[in-house]
Formats: sequence, structure tokens, C-alpha cells
Amino acid sequence: MSLEDQQRAEPPRTDAIPDSYAINVRAESIHVWERRVTAQSPTGEWRFVETLDPEDDPSVSVEYAEFTPAADGQYWVYCRTYECHLDCQ
Repeated sequence: MSLEDQQRAEPPRTDAIPDSYAINVRAESIHVWERRVTAQSPTGEWRFVETLDPEDDPSVSVEYAEFTPAADGQYWVYCRTYECHLDCQ
């Protein structure tokens, strides 16, 4: 497994609400996942959405957020909604 694959590992939470989000925040990157329900996966599965660069100063809005610490100073944010804006000048 490459370093990027390890950094972009799926969220560890398996009891997340369908159509919710998990955001993995690290010093070097921010990875966003969505819990999607399909006919093949009626309880939902995590699908990768995007990677954000903290140096781009993203502005992230979430609702009903739960913060969960993880290893090495990173953390997960589980939330019902997610929206991101980059400061475009």
C-alpha cells in the first residue's frame, strides 16, 4: 500500500448514518468521504469524494459534527452535511 493510499484510508467508523460525511484532517491533507447506500450495499459504504490541501485555506461548513481523535495528531470529523469553499482571488 502506497503512502497516499494509507493516508486516504477509509474511515474506521462502520455505524455512520447513510449520506453523511467523514473528513480526515491531517497536517498535510484533508480527505473527504461520503457514506453512500446502494442496492449492492443497503447499509452503506464509504466512497472517496476529494482531497483538499490545507495550504489552499479551504473553508469547510458542516452540520451535526462529531470529532474523533485518531493517531499521529490527525482526527476524523463525522457530519451530516459538508460544503467546501476555496478562497479564490
